[in-house]
Amino acid sequence: MRPSFRHFNLLFAIFMAVLGLNAHASSSAGTVVLSTGESWRISAEGQVSLTRQDNVFVGDHLVTANGSMTLRMQDNAIVNLQPHSEMIIHAYQPATDGHEAAIRFELKQGKLRARTGEIGENAHHRYRLDTPFAALGIRGTDYTVNLNTDELGVFVHSGGISLAPFSEALGCIAGGLGACTSPESADLGADDNAWLRLRRGDGIERISGTPAFISTTSATPIFSSGLYDGHGNPLMPVMTHEQVLEFVEKDDNLPEETPHPEEDPEPPLADLEGLHDSLLLDKSGDTDGDGLSDEHELAHDLNPWLADTDGDGIVDGEDETPREAGTHLYQVDNRVYGFSQEQIRNYFRYTNLKVDAYDPIVSHSIYNLQLRLRNRLELHGWLDLEQQRLWGKTGSIETLLAARYWPEGLIWEALPDSLQAVGAEASDWLALLRSDSIDLWQLEQDRHSIWFTPDSGPDGTGTQLFNTSWSQPLGNPAGHGSAASVRDFKADADGRFQMLISTGKANYTLRGAVGEAGMLFAENEYLSLKGHWQGTTLVVLVTEKDTHQQWMFGLHQTGTSDKPLLAQWQSRETNGVTWGHWADFAELDSEKISLLSTRTPDIAFNRHYALETPGIHNLPASGRVHFSLSDSSAVYSGKDGLRPAQVINPMLLVDFDQQKFVSKFDVSAPGLDSAISIQGAGQFDDNGLMQSDDTLSNAHLEGSFGPDGDSASLLFERELDDDAHVSGITHWQ
Repeated sequence: MRPSFRHFNLLFAIFMAVLGLNAHASSSAGTVVLSTGESWRISAEGQVSLTRQDNVFVGDHLVTANGSMTLRMQDNAIVNLQPHSEMIIHAYQPATDGHEAAIRFELKQGKLRARTGEIGENAHHRYRLDTPFAALGIRGTDYTVNLNTDELGVFVHSGGISLAPFSEALGCIAGGLGACTSPESADLGADDNAWLRLRRGDGIERISGTPAFISTTSATPIFSSGLYDGHGNPLMPVMTHEQVLEFVEKDDNLPEETPHPEEDPEPPLADLEGLHDSLLLDKSGDTDGDGLSDEHELAHDLNPWLADTDGDGIVDGEDETPREAGTHLYQVDNRVYGFSQEQIRNYFRYTNLKVDAYDPIVSHSIYNLQLRLRNRLELHGWLDLEQQRLWGKTGSIETLLAARYWPEGLIWEALPDSLQAVGAEASDWLALLRSDSIDLWQLEQDRHSIWFTPDSGPDGTGTQLFNTSWSQPLGNPAGHGSAASVRDFKADADGRFQMLISTGKANYTLRGAVGEAGMLFAENEYLSLKGHWQGTTLVVLVTEKDTHQQWMFGLHQTGTSDKPLLAQWQSRETNGVTWGHWADFAELDSEKISLLSTRTPDIAFNRHYALETPGIHNLPASGRVHFSLSDSSAVYSGKDGLRPAQVINPMLLVDFDQQKFVSKFDVSAPGLDSAISIQGAGQFDDNGLMQSDDTLSNAHLEGSFGPDGDSASLLFERELDDDAHVSGITHWQ
C-alpha cells in the first residue's frame, strides 16, 4: 500500500506560507530620514530610540514625544509623524508572486502627513489608514490626518481620499484594506477647498477652507535635506563616525582674532552741511530718536532716519554693531530664534558629533556634519574638502564657524579625526580654516549659503557640459519640499552658463554669469541661483521665488561642446516698471544702449542695468514718505571679474513738498571685508524723474517713480579704488 503524503503536503504548504509571511515582516518597511526631539519604537524587543537612517519594520509601534519623525518607505512614500503622536505599521509589502500588495497604518493619536509611493499608487484598493473610530482609503494622494482623542480631521494636499466611520453593520471594520464604501463614507479631493471632520459617534462634516491644524508657517518638514542621486533615489552614507565631546578648559590652538573685528567706518560724505540742509536735518538733533545725533550717524555711515539701521531689533545707540544685523545672535537648524554667545557656548559644552561620508562623485567624497548640542539644538553642514567649500543653512554654518573661537566642545579639534575615521585624508584647508588664516567667501541666498575658498577656479576652456551628481531638496520656510532636477547644464569659464531645471511647479531655462573665482549667479522673474565652480565640479543653490522652495545641486563635468553660449538680453518688470540686463550681467556696450534707446527713448542706464523712465503726472503734491525695498539686483566688478552683490540696510525717504529724496543702503559682495555704502540725495521733477546731486552723494543715482506714484526704481553706481565699481538697481514701494 502506497503511503499517503496528503497531511505532509498540507503541513509543508502552511510552513512555507509562514516562512513567506515572516520574510515580509522582517524586511525593512522604511527608513527614518529625519528625527527631531524624542521619538522611539515599541516592538517585541522593547522601547528603542530612533534616529536618522534607522530602519522601521512591519509591527513597529512608533511614538513621538516632543519631536517629529519623517519616514521614507521602501517605495519612496513619505510619512511624517508630528509631535505627541502614535502610529503602528501593520502591513507594508509590494505585490509579489503569491502575495498582493498591502499597506495598513494605524494612527492611535496625534497627527501625520503621508504622500503615497509606488505601492500605494498602483494598489489604491489595498491601502488603509485606521484610526480608533474611522478608516481612510486613498486615490493616490498627499494628505494630513489630525486625531485628537475623539475628533478626527482630514485635509488633502493633492489627490483624493475616502473617509468612513467604523460600522460593523455596514461592513466597515478595523483591520481591512482599502476604502470603506458604506453609505456613511465621504470623499475629499485637493481641489475641494474643504476638509473633513468626524467626531466619534457622529456623521462626517465637510467644512470649507483650510483647518487650523494645517500650518503654512511652522509645519515639520516633509522632506529631509539628505542627498539624492541624479535619478532622484536617496543616497545612503558609505561610512559613519560618531563621538561625544565634553568641555575642556583650554585649547592653545584657537585663533586669537575675534569673529567680528572692528571695522573702520567709511569716510563721511563730502558735504554734510549740504546734506543737513537738503533734508532739513538738525546738525545736533536726533531725528530717529536712537540716542545718536544725526551728524554722528551720517559721519559713521549710519541711517539718521532709522533708529535700527541693521534691523536686528536693537537701536543704533545701544547696538555694538549697528551696521551688522544679528551678529550678536547664533542660529541653529531646529529653532527659529537666535541665541546669545553665552547661551550657545553653554550648549556647546556637551556635543554629539556625527560625520557621514557620501560618494556621489567619482573623484572624491563629500561629508555631512551633524551636531546635537546637549541633545536639544541641532547644527548641520556639508563639506567638500577636495574643492574647499561647505554649505548649509546660513545661521547653522555661521554658528559652526564661530565655534572656532570657543574652547567649549572643541568641535574643530575633533573634526579632523572624525573625518579621517570615515576615509578622509588629512586636510590642510581644514586646519587653515580652523585657525582663520585662509579666505572664506560666502554666497548667500535666502535661508542657505555656500562658503568657499577662492582658488584656481574652473578647469578647461570653451563650453563645458555637466550632469547632476546629487541633489538636495531644502524645502520652503514652512519646511515643505519637493524634488527638482537639472539637465543640459552648460558653462563657459569665460563668463556664461545656462541650464534647464524642472521643479514641482514648472520647467525653466535659466541663464547667468560665471564670475570671479568660479562664482555662478543668475536671476530672472522666477528663479535665482548662486553657485561655485572649482575644478570639474559645481555646487549650485537655486530658489524658486514665488514658492520660496530651495534646492542644492552638485554637478560634474562630462564633456565639451563646440557651440559657444551666446549673450542673452533679459527684460524684466517690477512694480509696473520695465528694466533689464544681460543674463551674464556684462557691461552695456554702445550698440545695446543705442538699440534700447531706439525702442524706448525714455531710458536711463548705468554700466550693467537699463531702466525705462517714461515719467508720470499724478505724483502726490505734499508729504514725506518712507519707501521700503521690494526688490534689487547688483554686481561688484573688480579687476578679476564680476561678483554677485546684495543690497542691505535699505532706506528711501521722499519729500514731495520740496521734490527731494534721499536714499541710503549698503552693498555686500563675497570677499569684501566690509559692505560698500551707497548714499545719495537729489531732486525729482514734475514727471517723477529722479537724479542725485553729486555734491550730496557718494554714488550716482537715477530713476523714476512708478506708474501710480506709490513705487520708485533707482539705478545706482559707485566708483571704487583699483578700477572697481559697484552697480545695480533698487525697486521701492
